[in-house]
Amino acid sequence: MDADVAFQRVAMLTAAGDLAGARSVVRSLGDRADAAGQALLAGRALRLAATLDRALGDTDDAVATARRAVEHATAAGDADLLTAAWAELGESLVVSGRAADGAAAYGHAAAHAGSPEKAAALHRMRSLADGDASPRIDDAARLLRDAREAVGAGAPGTVGAGAAGAAMHADLAFLAATRALDERDLPRALAEIRSARRHALDGRAVLPYIAAAVAESAVAELIGDDVAAYGSLATGYATVGDVVGKELSASTFEGPLVRLRERWGHDRFARAKRAYEDRRRRARVT
Repeated sequence: MDADVAFQRVAMLTAAGDLAGARSVVRSLGDRADAAGQALLAGRALRLAATLDRALGDTDDAVATARRAVEHATAAGDADLLTAAWAELGESLVVSGRAADGAAAYGHAAAHAGSPEKAAALHRMRSLADGDASPRIDDAARLLRDAREAVGAGAPGTVGAGAAGAAMHADLAFLAATRALDERDLPRALAEIRSARRHALDGRAVLPYIAAAVAESAVAELIGDDVAAYGSLATGYATVGDVVGKELSASTFEGPLVRLRERWGHDRFARAKRAYEDRRRRARVT
């Protein structure tokens, strides 16, 4: 099976929901390319295999495979692939609970980025992994563009190499949400952000998920839905804590929650929190 056919097969399997089958095909391609000394092809295939490892919850394999992808991308001297491989390694490390190492990997990705815009977005994703960006996050549209860049950095331009289904769906939803915000269509933006958030969670893409959660809160607040604005952050806090640990989750979400309380005052914040918790209790009962 040649490379183009293999990548097409991966795309078909991913679209059909067979991520394990897609991973098997692309990992085999990467191993064959490695043995043949084809560094560029091996790097492309292994970068995608790492994404699929992560989507399947195999975080240790994702980290190991992403490291191999970085090695081959370095040998090939391809800047776009280096950016993608380092970004995938960063995301895989964050998911595995190694946020500081993930932040360093995002820094390497930014160093190889092909445009100032992508480099800036990757630096901001590095800050998210470090837990020091949340106090500066107040622009939902910028957050979504950063999240799109982070998703895109892990998907080189070919159809096959960008075949991970959840990442592609998240990318499309982030794009639609950004356009809706640019057009000041806040209800549509909120719906698209929620879609992007679901797809980011499906793909275990922690940093794009965080960006979507904070952006969702900001847009819900603009619409006047206090319960959703609070709930987006509270749910994100719990979800990210389950995936990467409470320490990283706290460093990411406590800042936005504190600023929400400062803007609203104690009584308004308490009402939103109480309504959110009541809604969750009713949902558990039913």
